[in-house]
Amino acid sequence: MIRAALTSLATRLLGVDTLDALELARRYHALDHLAREAEDRAEVAETAAEEYRALYLEAEVTIRGLERDLAVEQRRNMNLKGYARDVAKNGVAEVSAALHDLRIYQHNARVRSTRKGLLARRLEEALRALDIARGEAERHKWAAIGENRKKREAERERDDARAELERARAETDITPSLSTAKIKERIYREWEAVNAHGGMPVEAAE
Repeated sequence: MIRAALTSLATRLLGVDTLDALELARRYHALDHLAREAEDRAEVAETAAEEYRALYLEAEVTIRGLERDLAVEQRRNMNLKGYARDVAKNGVAEVSAALHDLRIYQHNARVRSTRKGLLARRLEEALRALDIARGEAERHKWAAIGENRKKREAERERDDARAELERARAETDITPSLSTAKIKERIYREWEAVNAHGGMPVEAAE
């Protein structure tokens, strides 16, 4: 009841158009705040997308290096096998020299095989990391696109509210200097005057 009375007094004191303009001003500031929040979220999403894209590119470089190392190891293994075939085909005068060469070949083959296996495992892990980074980069890219769309919508609503507020200001006598605190002070002063005259409007009491 008191709220209705205050609203009635405010309407009589300030006019409906002025109150509408004040409401538009509050709405504009709220939408401006939402637009700023949307812009912050969009920046966070874009930063995350860039970070995962960097990880994705780094994983690609690692994979190319591992593939190159693996190819080198495969060529070395082929060379060792070719050398062993040459020894067996041509024969060696001294058996001890042939056995020595064979032991060296077997040792090197084991080392190369182990290294090749390690490289293959590292390559497999890098490929998995690449898939993860690619998926995360794609996910964050679309999240950034969505946040940017929300930001544009919030900015559009804010701009519409600003235009509506400017139109209302042009059509009424409201000025930027007319603060909410001053308006409330005038309303409460009028309300006290009404109470002082037994609840009657000031004009009727006089």
